[in-house]
Amino acid sequence: MGPVTATVLSVSPANLRPLITEQRQVDQAPSRVAPCDGGSADGSIPFTESHETDDETSYATSAEVLQSFFARHETFSDGDWVEMIEPDGSITYGLGPGNPDAWIALISITQEPSGWKLKGWLASGC
Repeated sequence: MGPVTATVLSVSPANLRPLITEQRQVDQAPSRVAPCDGGSADGSIPFTESHETDDETSYATSAEVLQSFFARHETFSDGDWVEMIEPDGSITYGLGPGNPDAWIALISITQEPSGWKLKGWLASGC
């Protein structure tokens, strides 16, 4: 008898399992995070923080985009992220309880002809 091969389906790539705890198919990814209660009207302490992208690199996989993001943003939590996959294949990673207005952070990734790219991110400001 020859070698046995198997396809293992998991929530996310093995090297992201401590980070990604759930995967969801969604019609549309969330686009808001819960504002920080300690934010200030003058903006010196932001209610929320967002950026279109801080990395123009194309990656072979969505996992590589996420790993690169965490390497540059060490203050982001390293666990309990929800992977939300939209019908077009775009992926948004959300941190928080998952209620519509209670996400703490969202990281959006999209696939382009050149590879996977960071689209942007949004986080509570405090």
